[in-house]
Amino acid sequence: DAVVGLELDAERRIDALEDDRQRDVLRYRYLNGWEWKEIAVRMHYSEDWVKHVHGRALKRMESQGNGQ
Repeated sequence: DAVVGLELDAERRIDALEDDRQRDVLRYRYLNGWEWKEIAVRMHYSEDWVKHVHGRALKRMESQGNGQ
């Protein structure tokens, strides 16, 4: 039950992001368990760009978690 709760919370937080690319990267990485290369191929980006988008998404989620 705890794992399901964590997954639902992750989905809710990812869905709250406004940027489609950020949502997609986080979904592919954390909900689908894909490697960076798989995400890059799927999204037609370089692995470095996917990691950049990932970092921005995490910062956005952190700021949303702090009520900003």
